[in-house]
Amino acid sequence: MKEFTRREFLQKAGKTAVGLAAFAAVPTLTGCGQESQVPVATTTNETETVEETTAAVENKVTNDIPAITLPLEWHELDKKEIQARVYEQWFKLGGCGASVFDGLLGALADKYGYPYNQFSHEMAFLGHAGYTCGSYCGSLGGATLAIALLIPKENQDDVLKELQAWYTSTVLPIYEGEYDDVHTTSPSVNCVDSLGTWMTAAGVAEKSDPRRKSRCAALSADVAAKTIELINVFYGIEKPAEAESTEAETADNEYIGTAKGMEGDVQVKVTVDDGKISDVKVMSNNETPNIGTKAIDAIPEKFIGLSSPEEIDAVDAVSGATVTSDALKEAVKNALSQIK
Repeated sequence: MKEFTRREFLQKAGKTAVGLAAFAAVPTLTGCGQESQVPVATTTNETETVEETTAAVENKVTNDIPAITLPLEWHELDKKEIQARVYEQWFKLGGCGASVFDGLLGALADKYGYPYNQFSHEMAFLGHAGYTCGSYCGSLGGATLAIALLIPKENQDDVLKELQAWYTSTVLPIYEGEYDDVHTTSPSVNCVDSLGTWMTAAGVAEKSDPRRKSRCAALSADVAAKTIELINVFYGIEKPAEAESTEAETADNEYIGTAKGMEGDVQVKVTVDDGKISDVKVMSNNETPNIGTKAIDAIPEKFIGLSSPEEIDAVDAVSGATVTSDALKEAVKNALSQIK
């Protein structure tokens, strides 16, 4: 049996309607060749009538579908189930972006149908390989699209920044895939940095390596689960994870300092030996990935060997991340002020 596209079907339906009209236009025979006096419809332009009929049917179909309003209603999803789904779909759908988007919108579509089933995972397919050029991680890209559909516009930035900050501060992957031997923290939200860091640590040279594929699939599973957590928190379904206390982890020569950064507090732990700074670790921050985090990565080592507020103030800021650079300086000075 021949299959027709939706438009072909509608066109054939239109032609059928025209055919019936044309048949009705044939004079009705009564007796021996006498024409009926009943008036009948006539058609002068079959092509025009077919197109008009097709358009009318299409308009009716369109008008019968309710308009979609954003944000879409959120329904809680089981994070473990979604992780398993995303890991499996990564291999079937073509990578990070599509699998994460499917894990969120696809799972909602399976359970609730319309309007979630109006959004295909193919929308996020280009996220693979960092949008083909090693840039923004495709798993974050798929999550970004989902956040745009599920979170009010005025709150989307905050939720996305939390996801990105988690991505650049968490040892990943967490999900246990087929291979679960190497875990790393990405220095940025870019695929080239995230994957490059892992491949170096794992000693993997080729992207075709099964271990690499398993790692990216597991990472995508983690991103989907974290996105669910953040959306749950936003809608009050889940409480925010409590920040780990650093006070109990400090030794006698270690001090905690805090200062206001671009996107929230920046907290550091400063180690002092023989009156001079010997180590600075950033314990928590919510700075913008690949912008403020450049200062987070570069500045701390510049404090080593310093001892006075004046020396700390003299440390050069990172271009484009001045606010975060200054926050680090203030946090270190705040830590040193606690020395008795």
